[in-house]
Amino acid sequence: MLLKFSLPDLLHSIMNHTSNYLKSSLDLLHSYKNLGEKAMEQVPEEKLFWQYNEESNSMATIVKHLSGNMHSRWTDFFDHRWRKTLAGA
Repeated sequence: MLLKFSLPDLLHSIMNHTSNYLKSSLDLLHSYKNLGEKAMEQVPEEKLFWQYNEESNSMATIVKHLSGNMHSRWTDFFDHRWRKTLAGA
């Protein structure tokens, strides 16, 4: 059985789902960000740079890496990814 949708109805439905997904994703991102900030507020500043051993990373280093990874992943996505793809990397 074929379902019949008008083009405006179909586009409206797609836009609603896209908008809901984007809002849900942003809400989740903000929730995790707040959770991380609250966790780090409980750690004294001098402990943020503590390392278990020479091979481990401190909390500050882990947060710095996460921040850099997210920044590169979300700010220069198309330019950076397409250059890598075209270069065969």
